[in-house]
Amino acid sequence: MIKTTDIHTLEPVKRPVGRPRKQRTQTPEERRAYMRAYQATPERRERARQYQARRRAQETPEEREDRLAYDRLRQRLKRESETPEEREERLVKQRARYREQRSRETPEERAARLTYEREIRALRKRS
Repeated sequence: MIKTTDIHTLEPVKRPVGRPRKQRTQTPEERRAYMRAYQATPERRERARQYQARRRAQETPEEREDRLAYDRLRQRLKRESETPEEREERLVKQRARYREQRSRETPEERAARLTYEREIRALRKRS
């Protein structure tokens, strides 16, 4: 017999309520792959970019500083925990992205970028 003092320690019995649920046709891995493909569509990326631009236009300078500080912290922690193989893989992808981006820029964009980089280097030397 169950004592009334033990009632609060017992787990409730879950009984199906309502109509039976439809069996899932996707495995969790298939669902993740589908969502990854959906998130990668150009239309979805463009909507996300527009949303982020709207949010960033509304944020205050303090919120922006907080967001950037948090991003730097998260990035540092992520890089500290990565293995040498993961680091090398990340750097290879980074170099490929850099080369691809540079191959698309016009001569005017390249000149502007180089001027900007020179100015940044000069500022860093002064400080």
